[in-house]
Amino acid sequence: MLFFPVIFLTTAFTPEDQLTGWSKVAVKINPLTYVMEAMRAMALDGWEWGTIVTGVWVAGVMMGCCWLRLLGCTEAE
Repeated sequence: MLFFPVIFLTTAFTPEDQLTGWSKVAVKINPLTYVMEAMRAMALDGWEWGTIVTGVWVAGVMMGCCWLRLLGCTEAE
């Protein structure tokens, strides 16, 4: 349920160079931006490895944080 509003703070709908003010800052902070850019690079730009590696790294960190959180929830019970 939280994912849908957060997706609007990525570059999925508007390119980063067209954003201004707080929305540009929010896009840079949002980790989903890097994942979206990696998917775009694989689909459209022809495998830009720098973008893809960054996106995979960010996705891995996000998955690791979720996994650690789940471990913490199960151990507390």
